Amino acid sequence: MGKLAELFKPFTKAKFRFIHWVLLLYIFFIPLWPKIPFRDVEYTYINIRYEDIFLGFLAVLFVIEILRGKARILKNPYLRWIVLYWVVVFIAFLYGHFISKTVPVFNIGLLHSLRRVEYMFPFFVFFALVENARQFRIYAVSIFLALFGVIIYAFGQKFIGWPAYLTMNPVFSTGIPLLLKYESRIASTFGGHYDLGAFLVVLIPSTLAMFAAGKKKYGVLFFLSLLVLVYTASRTSFISYIVSATALLIFLRKWKMSVVIIAISAVMMLFTRDLTDRFMKTFSVRQILVNNKTGQVYVPKRVGKDELPAGSLYVPLNKNKSEKLGTAVTNLKKDILAEEKIKNASAAALSGNDINSSGSSEQNLEAVSGVVYDISSATRLQVEWPRAINAFLSNPLLGTGPSSITEATDGDYFRAVGETGILGFTLLFGIVLFLQKEFFFKAKTLAKNAQYAYYGVVFGAFGLMINAIYIDVFEASKIAFFVWCLWGIYAKALEFSKADINKAFE
Repeated sequence: MGKLAELFKPFTKAKFRFIHWVLLLYIFFIPLWPKIPFRDVEYTYINIRYEDIFLGFLAVLFVIEILRGKARILKNPYLRWIVLYWVVVFIAFLYGHFISKTVPVFNIGLLHSLRRVEYMFPFFVFFALVENARQFRIYAVSIFLALFGVIIYAFGQKFIGWPAYLTMNPVFSTGIPLLLKYESRIASTFGGHYDLGAFLVVLIPSTLAMFAAGKKKYGVLFFLSLLVLVYTASRTSFISYIVSATALLIFLRKWKMSVVIIAISAVMMLFTRDLTDRFMKTFSVRQILVNNKTGQVYVPKRVGKDELPAGSLYVPLNKNKSEKLGTAVTNLKKDILAEEKIKNASAAALSGNDINSSGSSEQNLEAVSGVVYDISSATRLQVEWPRAINAFLSNPLLGTGPSSITEATDGDYFRAVGETGILGFTLLFGIVLFLQKEFFFKAKTLAKNAQYAYYGVVFGAFGLMINAIYIDVFEASKIAFFVWCLWGIYAKALEFSKADINKAFE
């Protein structure tokens, strides 16, 4: 009980105004409230969610604080750059809708543009309203408590059957509570395993940094976070974690700890098997059929609960034109020819002509052994990323506008450059990098505990930026609500005296 009382001691001593309690609630609400829709937007897959309502309420309170002179937003040194980014987003939207016609539906483009504002808005709120080092400490502790809450729900989902509210397809996004099977990838309170993985990637380096600073309880939090990350079976997030966590420990010259952490990570990955299997099935050697005349690729599908389906992207391993067909490819060939025969028969019936079998593609189908990408990688490489690149090339300065390249690009750098051009891309990621630079260099002047806390935030951002190669974490994810809040809290703390910051981490 004594340790529990000590944990909550900062909360009981604080003299918060009402809006500070709302900010505290925000830190818990955003990661812990499931993605349950409040209402849908007609004729779209977009839903207004409870976090949108919460942020709207917070915005009203914030405006009141500004009018009362309790919040001074103009003192924020990042204001002009973030506002400039928003201006570019809306110019790209308006240009795309009214001039280039690449944003066909005005309301959808507007909602996508407003979402960029909504995600970054908490940065200003927390920066303006964190008033002293004691409040900063409370918010910093609350972030780790929120992480612990996400972990508890994740284990409940994995072992007890707590429901998942996923947004991985239009049906799930309507708010249907799902009971996941034991072998399913967990999402905790997030809309998908990839979002949960990204959330953990942001905070695991902070738990490691605090543990390295001598705070042993954070070692337990790190271990639990890592176990949940492995249960998500998110390959991108795991790679991001390994790179960022190892880089952090090497930077801190914690050589032995880095070896131990890598060993623990490897053992966990092998022990659970889910993540290992997904890595193993990213690429597979298969025999496929290629139509020499049309270039169309046919891949035998072996889809099961434990296997990713293959995509149509492959790297050939042989040049033997007379390769013997395996059983799976033989059956696939029969299906293709049977389907073609039905199509020819239908076409002949409509035209009144006899079936022309001379056009059969049987002689064009060639068996090829190759390395086949899974459907996730193939979709990005063949469809989503080329679409974003083409959007950028059509208008390098502004892109084709928010919402113009569909709901997801599965790669935030491609999404940013495709939808907002080089201007939006440079401003968005320039702001992120500049923030981390400020955290990194100003942390060097602080005491050990505070210094390590800031390094944890910086390397967490580094991991998230690796994750952004494969996931839209900055522009289409619940994670963005949280990271801009986190960065706002830590950015404001740098305005306090070094003594106060150091005391906050004692």
